[in-house]
Amino acid sequence: MGDDAPQDPLDWTESDAASFLFDKKEGPRYLRMRLHEELARFRRTARPVSLLFVKLRSPLDVADGQVVSSLVRCCDLVTRWAEDVFAVVLTETDGATAAEVAERLIERLRRRHANPENLLRMGRATVTADDTPDGLLDRCLASLQEALDADIPVPVHQSPAATNDDTIGHEAELRHLAQDFEEALQGHPWLTVLQTAPWLDAERLTLAHARQLRTQYRCRVLCGKLTSKALPGTYQAIEEALTKELLASSYLFRELREELTADELGLLSTLFPLCSRLRPKQLRGTFDTRDHLMVGTALNHLLAVLAQHSPLLLVLENFHLASVEAWECLAYLARNLGEAKIQILVTVDSKVKLDGWSALTFNALVQARNCSHVELKPFSLKQTERVLRHRIGSISSPFVGRFHDLSGGSPRLTSMMLRLLDPSSLPEEPAPDTFLPHVAHILDAMLRSCRSKEQRVLLCGAILGSGWCEAELAALLQWPESSAQSAIVTLLEKQILIRRQEDKTLSFINELTRERILRKAKQEDRKALHLRAADLLLAEHQEPPPLIASKLYRHFREAGDEERAHQYAVTAGKSAVAAQEFSSAQKYLGAAVSLRNANPSFVADGRAMAVALQLADAQIATGDLEPAQQTLQRTLETSDAIHHPLLSRRLAKLLAIQGRYCEALELIARLKPLAVDHPLEQAALLADESHILRLLGRYTSSLVAAFKSLQLLEDGASHSLPAMCNMAAVSLALGRLERALAQFQRILSLAEQVEEDTVVSFTLAYQAIAQRRLSQTTAARQQLQSLLEEQDSPMLPELEALLLSHLLDLDLETNNTETCPSMASRLTMLLDRISHRQAIGARLALSQWELSQERREQAFQLARSALQQAEDAGDRLSMGQALFKLGEMGRHQQGDAEQSRKLVVRAIRILGEAAPYHQTQARLLLCEMLLEAGDAPGASRELLQVRRSFEQLKLPLPYERLKGFRIRLTRLVSSKTSGEGTPVDPPVPEA
Repeated sequence: MGDDAPQDPLDWTESDAASFLFDKKEGPRYLRMRLHEELARFRRTARPVSLLFVKLRSPLDVADGQVVSSLVRCCDLVTRWAEDVFAVVLTETDGATAAEVAERLIERLRRRHANPENLLRMGRATVTADDTPDGLLDRCLASLQEALDADIPVPVHQSPAATNDDTIGHEAELRHLAQDFEEALQGHPWLTVLQTAPWLDAERLTLAHARQLRTQYRCRVLCGKLTSKALPGTYQAIEEALTKELLASSYLFRELREELTADELGLLSTLFPLCSRLRPKQLRGTFDTRDHLMVGTALNHLLAVLAQHSPLLLVLENFHLASVEAWECLAYLARNLGEAKIQILVTVDSKVKLDGWSALTFNALVQARNCSHVELKPFSLKQTERVLRHRIGSISSPFVGRFHDLSGGSPRLTSMMLRLLDPSSLPEEPAPDTFLPHVAHILDAMLRSCRSKEQRVLLCGAILGSGWCEAELAALLQWPESSAQSAIVTLLEKQILIRRQEDKTLSFINELTRERILRKAKQEDRKALHLRAADLLLAEHQEPPPLIASKLYRHFREAGDEERAHQYAVTAGKSAVAAQEFSSAQKYLGAAVSLRNANPSFVADGRAMAVALQLADAQIATGDLEPAQQTLQRTLETSDAIHHPLLSRRLAKLLAIQGRYCEALELIARLKPLAVDHPLEQAALLADESHILRLLGRYTSSLVAAFKSLQLLEDGASHSLPAMCNMAAVSLALGRLERALAQFQRILSLAEQVEEDTVVSFTLAYQAIAQRRLSQTTAARQQLQSLLEEQDSPMLPELEALLLSHLLDLDLETNNTETCPSMASRLTMLLDRISHRQAIGARLALSQWELSQERREQAFQLARSALQQAEDAGDRLSMGQALFKLGEMGRHQQGDAEQSRKLVVRAIRILGEAAPYHQTQARLLLCEMLLEAGDAPGASRELLQVRRSFEQLKLPLPYERLKGFRIRLTRLVSSKTSGEGTPVDPPVPEA
């Protein structure tokens, strides 16, 4: 403190230039100390910091400092540098934003002084990777000197505000915080507890909340943060929050002297050493800060004074480190703030377990009436995508997925990576690893801060992957477990490692850190550690379970032992297929096929073909049809002729999925003679043939092929399921719904016995479709919805598309459109991954959704593309459905009524051969269109035909709709009779 500082700040005047921060001796010293802290944080987190020097043509006074302090955040610093120069340290501020802040400061100072034309000069510098505190100061001073030498006045225009990226991805949490503040504005002081993990960067969220309140409500914001465990009897976070406000605002001292009692002033000055001059001269004794009730009363009174003229936000970060006394004080404040407009925002680490009295106090707080609880979670993949698209624009899905995997959903690392990523330098479609060079130096600096023992622990942890425990690490290190534990504790504190909440195992904070550690290690060292890790796993597990098999594959692959890597890749892939985890199966089986192609001596041709077949099946199941075709064709080229029938059958199945029905039937016909002596193969070929014939609408031939397939198999065998499913599907297509439901029930019973979960799911879906056609709409919707929500593993694209298409149709039919946008979005993303038939159904469902949203052009385009796809494949059922949909959509379009009727008539003609149920629905539509056109004879004929169709199909009649038709038809006949004198139409049929 300067020697000329007055003893009692309550006696200051505005012309005094000797406050702590503006003292000509203490100001520069405090500035250098703060720059050291900010640059250390920049190296840790890559958050920028900017420094401003503003020179006045007259000596700087305290009032100027107060003007500046009122315009910057509480986390920024305003201090004196010289008689007529003050410095501003802007934390987490890049150069462009610093320029905008400087212009705002200049404008306010210009208004204060009499000579606004030639009053101010400014220097500005933003930290770089190689900066030191002195280097940053020198660059800022050089910038100021350059402005003085050139006599360049500071521009007075306002730049457009920079877009604030901090709120992207945190909108829900910010809305919750804003709602709590609204409660405080109504005179109900509010406590908000924000539970988070350190790597989730709650500080960004609290700063965004504070900025919003300052802008919208001119709110006073006080921030305090704990960086280490507080000593008993201390109130560090509260002290830090209040100190700057009390030091920088001399007018508050007068207000406090009038409002607070002498004992309260003395107690506060004892609590906060930096505010010792708060103590009145007549009070020089000591005060007992252990009297928590008195401390709480004094702080309560102080906060009420601060909130008199404007609302107050008090932010206390890392409060899980606070002392028991601070917790008690917080509880007292939360209960006794009266009607003050105050929100207290407290952040606590969700992974730190409070103990003793602190835990009891915390539990009581979160259950209080005026307290709410917010949990900050990692970014989901969709949130990461939103952040990237906001910052970069259009971006590919692989880039988003890779970015999310490596950042681990951490908002902090996401922000760090984006700050170093220049969107203008990116190509139109950047590769997934484009950003890696930009963030490498962040991770390198973080790793260099670790000692050699900790770096060894990190390397072994990176070898183990994710989800490992201390015992596994100690075994790989060949250290005592206690030695490994001490290094782990340090790495947890540095937030390089995290302990997973679900199973208490250890992992890296993100995949990027792990990959960087492996990349920096020597290749020989990595290989030796991978071999040692594999040997430890084999010693522990004589017969490795699936999860261990995948780990063994990774270790042997990284160690260069390709033969054993192939062995365990096959084991892991087969296990994934059995668990219906087809994406994982693709990964491991694809690796096995690649290893075998490079080393044909690993396994015999027959076993290699079996692996390739499983890989193709997994690719088909996940909708990767082109890769599946490449796998099959490559295997056909390299395998013995004896294995060709099996591969060709899979290829026929793939052709059918792609809508190439004629090619698939030709291939099956060529394979049949080769399977004469193999009943199982012959039955499978017949089942495939039955399936393709059904898709072509040749139902009699389909049933014959299915029946022949069943004759070749034992009753109740799992191989009979495909043929049984085809027979039930034919019944459903022909409108024999009761028979179809009975067949589906038999299929369910057999599929559950042999644990064919995929067959069970599809059968339940088709069962719900049959219920819908029987007018059991509620039951059908519930079953479809439960199937969509209750899938444990990732759902097959084919099943997901089927469920979404029918649910979307049902919801549009019943005007329940709440979930329709999300279902339409999901269905659109599946179009390129599903079979030909399913894609047509999905496009028709989406066209109905687009029409409901008044997007007619998009709706017609989808329906036309579905029709074109059906015509190309010769799929008569799909052609009829597409024509029916086009006619239905065009009936209300001006000038297209006649064309729409022609489309519906054509659909009826086609559907009569392929799908009687769908033909009946088309006849109902045609009847309505004829009534609208005034064609009473045609409408009467169609109404009679509809009645016969429903009776033949044994379907419940739609009484209400038929009754409406009858009434309209009667009116139409009556109007014609009265107009012409004699009836010209046939009698109206009874409904």
